[in-house]
Amino acid sequence: MRSNAFNGSVRLTVHEASFKTAATIRFTSLSGSFARSTRRTAFAPPAPVLIAESFHDMWNGPPSPFRLIVTETYRAHSVRVALLGGPPSQSGNTAKERDRGDRVETHAPQLLTCRSSWLWSTWLGLQFECTRSVAFPGPPRAVVGVDPYPYPSLAFAMIFSNTYVAALILVLAAVSIPADARKPHIKRCTVKHNKNGKDDSDNILKAFKDCQKNAVIEFQRVDYNAHTPITLAGLENVVVHLNGNLNLPKDIATVQHAINVTQNQPSTYATPWFYIHGTDVSIIGSKDFEWGRFNGYGQQWWDIGNRTLRPQLATFNVTNGLLKDLKVIKPVAWGWNLPGKNIRVENHFVDAAPNNGTRDTTTSFPFNTDGFNLSGQNITVDGYYGHNGDDCISVINGAKDIVAKNGYCGFSSHGLSIGSLGRNGANHTVENVLFKNWTMDGAVYGARSKSWTGGQGFAKNVTWEDITLIDVSTGIFITQNYYDQDKGPRPPNPNNSSTRVLNFQYKNFKGTLGTNWTDGTCISSPCWNYVPGLDEPKSVIFDLYAGTALNISLENIDIRTHTNSEETNVLCDPATLAPGEQDTLGFRCANGPFVATPIEHVE
Repeated sequence: MRSNAFNGSVRLTVHEASFKTAATIRFTSLSGSFARSTRRTAFAPPAPVLIAESFHDMWNGPPSPFRLIVTETYRAHSVRVALLGGPPSQSGNTAKERDRGDRVETHAPQLLTCRSSWLWSTWLGLQFECTRSVAFPGPPRAVVGVDPYPYPSLAFAMIFSNTYVAALILVLAAVSIPADARKPHIKRCTVKHNKNGKDDSDNILKAFKDCQKNAVIEFQRVDYNAHTPITLAGLENVVVHLNGNLNLPKDIATVQHAINVTQNQPSTYATPWFYIHGTDVSIIGSKDFEWGRFNGYGQQWWDIGNRTLRPQLATFNVTNGLLKDLKVIKPVAWGWNLPGKNIRVENHFVDAAPNNGTRDTTTSFPFNTDGFNLSGQNITVDGYYGHNGDDCISVINGAKDIVAKNGYCGFSSHGLSIGSLGRNGANHTVENVLFKNWTMDGAVYGARSKSWTGGQGFAKNVTWEDITLIDVSTGIFITQNYYDQDKGPRPPNPNNSSTRVLNFQYKNFKGTLGTNWTDGTCISSPCWNYVPGLDEPKSVIFDLYAGTALNISLENIDIRTHTNSEETNVLCDPATLAPGEQDTLGFRCANGPFVATPIEHVE
């Protein structure tokens, strides 16, 4: 029997003309006994938008607190919350009653405005807290509004109690952005298109020059020829709608010549064809799968195994950026490099699979077709579908506070990767990384960390969680001893150094191994990914540098062979473990069958 009814709706109201955002609303019982409901919407001012409603009849037990979480994904402002008290419903709300909004309330709303009061800093960024309490004679409704305020609100949580005393605790992980970022988009430019098939690069450059600041730039629904490397720098508060496609040259020699002579901004691995720099920049593709594409025409490069003067597709060196609904089709090599900060990627698609075979049979392997190389700070990739011949996500030197979630990696991915780090003895760092909810289908690696012999620095606080494996070569892989196998034997390590591995967690891995321990990238002997003892697919490989990997744990690991039998094998030398590491590792470190072991949690 229901003891109370919650007649609620949530409104997010935006008052600033330039503000665009999306939000997720979720009610969750703190005791776990109530229903959940999630709504997601995108909206722009000035009209308030009803994001969620009909959260009625949620309480079916004794009084218990619950939590409302609002995740605001794009901009930064303070939060205004109106709690509207009303009597419990005797029969539940009808749609008509809900539409009446405030008419069903018996008490005036009490408005609470929370603004920043800096308290502490964590790896998530600066945070601040604001607390208020309001008493009501009946179950509350929550109406959430957002006031213009120059801080990016990443998450706020409100805790209520159905004893009708509402305590609001608001926590925002925040990063400062300039006040100019709140300016309206006062200009609009449409990129012209040469219908004769000539290079459109000059038209693109002109549109971005004319609308460099506080502007919206529209690509038409046509194929643009971007036959010259393009630098788009100095952008401020610009939204780009890629309604058409951007095509690189089909001719290999043309691309090589352009890369050879272009004085473009440097990238992590190669000269980018598109270099984008600025503050508050969004690039939004079409919802239509046939548009919003970057066509690289990489198949012809793969067919002849040409790896000379290859471009990276794009570098997005932006503070406060959004990449959404973009598609990368047959890239020559690397995809997007993100060295900026406060960047969000949504619904990204990559097709880097050759047209003439599988990962084990193709003669046209797509070398180095990484999806993303992330070297910036505070970056989220949410929604990725890709067929890659290298890492889907590679988190590299300088990266901090990275989340990559909700993705699929097919063809022959080299995994959800940390590194490579420490090449030529470099001091590299990566910290605070989460990979969550991924499917790795046919990958060489599921989860990988790679650092070079003699490297320095560290990778710390990295979690891989909820990973599904389908016929992969190796489920979990760490090497601190990587070197170029095709250039001779392992080089000396005169400093006896290694890039340290600290606080790595692997949780909830489930799936199968394939039948091949490598792929078409194996063109040397020994293969580039060979480690001593590797002669078949393995569930876990730890190729550690003695004493430099600390606090690694594996929990709930269920990786089976291709035939779905119980036993899989691991490679792990117990002599390389730091003292006490076996007690918290979660499996027996020894070459042979995978054997799970209890984890002794240290208080």
